[in-house]
Amino acid sequence: TLRNKPIVIYCRKNNWPTVMGTGVMEFKQYPLWEARYYFKSGYKPNTAPAIDWRWTPFGGWKNRAILQYAGTAPVNGWSADWNVVDESRLGFSLQPSPPPPPPEPKPQEEEELTVAQYEELKKLIAGNKAYTKQVHDDIAGRLGKAEAAIATLAAAAPAPRNYPRTKEYTVKPGDSLTKIAKAELGNAGLFTKIATMNYDRYPSLKINANAIQVGWKLRLPA
Repeated sequence: TLRNKPIVIYCRKNNWPTVMGTGVMEFKQYPLWEARYYFKSGYKPNTAPAIDWRWTPFGGWKNRAILQYAGTAPVNGWSADWNVVDESRLGFSLQPSPPPPPPEPKPQEEEELTVAQYEELKKLIAGNKAYTKQVHDDIAGRLGKAEAAIATLAAAAPAPRNYPRTKEYTVKPGDSLTKIAKAELGNAGLFTKIATMNYDRYPSLKINANAIQVGWKLRLPA
């Protein structure tokens, strides 16, 4: 059946009266696809003609929708008829229709748990809670032990020593500890204190307190 199908009348003007009879115009409601063979078979011009090229009305049509202007002309190693189309006159598009969109996935049906599955799930949840509590208690116990150990170490640590404030003196030519003690500290008898404060830097002071050398940097009580 042709109901709801696009219909196009294909014919040649010269053959129309012979096939359909003179004065037949009942088909003018359909678009016309006219074959006009002005060129020999197998030839086509480089430029396609306009849709109304050499148009002469017939059969009640006021224009053509498709013009076949060349027959069995070569294309890509084949031979085919060449046409010019005006889709606005044709009334429909010759382009292929886009593929239909894929169907939407059906929503997954939720499966109801059986009694056995429900009981198994309860056991898993209870076991997970018990394991979580065990891990928590273990971590809390370890943290408590660590805090106690830190507190013990802090209590056993010696109090910070208060080192006496010092200043530094560079030994000059002609200096001795006695001279330095008198000039810097106001008491020559403090030379032994200066020597003691610098034993770590200059161990020779333990043997001879006055055997100092130019350039030494001595710590003095501030």
